[in-house]
Amino acid sequence: MKNHTFFSSFKLQKFAVTGLLFLIFSNTNAQQTAITKQGSDTAKSCNLVIKADPFWPIIIAAAGHESSKLYSFTLENFISPHASLQLTTMLSHSSLSFPIEYNGTQIENTYILAPQLKYYLGKAKKHRGLFVGAYAEYILVNEIFNSDVQHTNNYINSIGGGIMLGAQYYIFKHLAIEALLGVGAQTVYYSFGSYGSFVNPGLIDVNIGYKF
Repeated sequence: MKNHTFFSSFKLQKFAVTGLLFLIFSNTNAQQTAITKQGSDTAKSCNLVIKADPFWPIIIAAAGHESSKLYSFTLENFISPHASLQLTTMLSHSSLSFPIEYNGTQIENTYILAPQLKYYLGKAKKHRGLFVGAYAEYILVNEIFNSDVQHTNNYINSIGGGIMLGAQYYIFKHLAIEALLGVGAQTVYYSFGSYGSFVNPGLIDVNIGYKF
């Protein structure tokens, strides 16, 4: 019964996330028309920025975790001269081998979706400089353990959100550089029925991207 409740909740959360993404990135043409009328330099070309965080793979490799990988990608869509909607997707994979007597391997795959609302504080130039905002975050973790005597396949998913602070600037008009930190709370649900809540730094990213 607990597993059935968990997977029913998981399906409902996937539906909610899909609906949220549709609302965030719908009406793009109307938003671009409204921004263009403001005459900002940033909005004259386009209202879309694609970014990625190149530092997470470097940090993990430098820490000696050769079996771990983490990738972060972000899409930003301007909705007014001082506001934007942003979606961050993070994917990670790690594996750990146990001593010979266990002959086991643990694999962990993590998927993160984090929609964000950003408001830029600068008035002179649009969509650049310091910004504040709020974010929601959905995390799905799949833990797999294989050994000679045991096999488990557990799912952990969590929903949360919080506030964030950051800055974004442009070099040569199109090269975007962004740093942000978000702090919030998460509620975690395990496939075996228990759950818990905690406060954590939900978003940490230094992104480099291209403004179209």
